[in-house]
Amino acid sequence: MKILFAHIPKNAGTAIATVFLKALGSEEVFNFENGPQSDDFQIHRNRIIDRYSFITGHVPVSLYGDALSRFDVIICVIRNPLDRFWSVFRFLGNAPGSAVLSADEFLERFYLSNPATRNEQIGYFAEENRYRSAVERVCGDRRVFVLRFEKLQEDLAMLLATIDLPGALGELRGRRWFRPWKVPNLERINVTKASASLWEWLNADRYAKCHHWFEEDFLFYEFARRNLVGGRPVGSSWP
Repeated sequence: MKILFAHIPKNAGTAIATVFLKALGSEEVFNFENGPQSDDFQIHRNRIIDRYSFITGHVPVSLYGDALSRFDVIICVIRNPLDRFWSVFRFLGNAPGSAVLSADEFLERFYLSNPATRNEQIGYFAEENRYRSAVERVCGDRRVFVLRFEKLQEDLAMLLATIDLPGALGELRGRRWFRPWKVPNLERINVTKASASLWEWLNADRYAKCHHWFEEDFLFYEFARRNLVGGRPVGSSWP
């Protein structure tokens, strides 16, 4: 089994990757930690996919090209765009060695002046940064699991049961696991220290700016909240 985890920054990606790292061992996990412009990704991507069982990194799935067909499972995590913006601001806006920015300055410089950041969450797993393409991807490709940040422990447990990770590990290591296999609790990793509350900062004008910039992300987040369980669609009615 080959698993691709598209790690959207500040969406509990390190915690998810750590679960697989502990389960599979470092010899089966590779992180494109230097991004899609690195030699590892640009030159050695196919060899790395051949070698490892779990691939992660801040790399949108569309950049894998034809190699995407080699994965059995594709995972990402979706988060409320407002909460994610605030987490990114707290993480980067006051990073050591950088200029201290207010939330308004950060929103303007890091997001509103940078078209690449618009609807960037769904851009990690859909061909376009568009709600419709994201829905089509998760509904049309059974390999794709979009976990809900707010229900992450529950969704992760269901995902691991669906893909039968214990069975896959048994095959990988030449033995079977004893059942039941206990799903590990997610660790809180790279959690930014507390600062002023998002809700203290937010007003109608700031909300309008964020909602406009992340409009497609908001639409898909609501779709995921209402229609996805364990990363997959439930029921039969969605747009």
